[in-house]
Amino acid sequence: QEEIQSRLGDLKKQREELLGLKRAGRRRSLEYLKQTQAERRKIASEFQRLHQFLEEQEQLLLARLGDVDRQIARRHKENATKLAGEISLLNVLITDAERKCQQPATEFLKDVRNTWSRCNKLHSQKPTETFLELERKLSAFSHHTVALRETLRKCQDTLTSHLDKDWEKSPGTDGKTNVTLDPDTANPWLLLSADQKCVSWVAARQDLPVRHQRFYSSRCVLGCQGFTSGRRSWEVEPGLSGAWAVGVSRASVGRKGWVNFCPEEGIWAVGLSGDQYRAFTSPVAPLSLNHVPERICISVDYEKGRVAFSSADHTDPIFTFPEAYFSGEKIFPFFWVGRGSWLRLCP
Repeated sequence: QEEIQSRLGDLKKQREELLGLKRAGRRRSLEYLKQTQAERRKIASEFQRLHQFLEEQEQLLLARLGDVDRQIARRHKENATKLAGEISLLNVLITDAERKCQQPATEFLKDVRNTWSRCNKLHSQKPTETFLELERKLSAFSHHTVALRETLRKCQDTLTSHLDKDWEKSPGTDGKTNVTLDPDTANPWLLLSADQKCVSWVAARQDLPVRHQRFYSSRCVLGCQGFTSGRRSWEVEPGLSGAWAVGVSRASVGRKGWVNFCPEEGIWAVGLSGDQYRAFTSPVAPLSLNHVPERICISVDYEKGRVAFSSADHTDPIFTFPEAYFSGEKIFPFFWVGRGSWLRLCP
């Protein structure tokens, strides 16, 4: 009985400790929630200030452009009025000259100097000279637009890079995106591991549920995690034999028929076929590697349209697709496994 009483006391003590931890955890969670609310207000305030600043600059530039519009209309009106007057005077002079040409020589010579003087005094200003100042202003606006576009692009790149860097390098992520395989897209000849981190070819076709997103002809599978912005990277350990391909794919890539690996079809990938490493460009480009990569790192920058492959174990570059165009679509990690081969996503 004494032993039971002692054990009961220990259990009550453990319960109090756990209750204390629970209360402390609740207090900490509430504190964290207060911090997130405060950060949310700060972020909203900063973006509101940014929006206000951009709107003010937009209105300022549009107002200045409106002034140029009014100057163009005024100059056009002034120029048209002046030219109309000069044209009218020319018509008078032409009529007078034609009339004099029909007179006898003695009558014609009496007033020819006056007519000639009136013609010489008429000097019209060319429209190109009139609008030179406006052309300079419009040229300045073109430079402003280019500078604005470049400034906004740099701001976007800097902000995206900073946010992605801080988020992806938070504890537990090690700067990499956690990619898992989507079983609803896997070809029936592919077998996924229970943790959805490994895919391998199987000799017998599996009876899988019908899914509109499943690859039925090509032995492909996509990652579960798609994205439409930011920078992502993940690592894949390929099989040492057989054939395989890794990369990224647009969401709209064909699923029912045979898949053509090329950017035109929405796939950016590299892989092994036989003993030759290849970049699946148009046409396919053979790759010359210094060593066989044990792990391949796939890095994607959505905004810059950059898909790069490197050896994760030696950090050597393998291939980079220049200016990949995603058309604003969601893209997914892409995997293809040939007969007798496999691929494994690294933790």
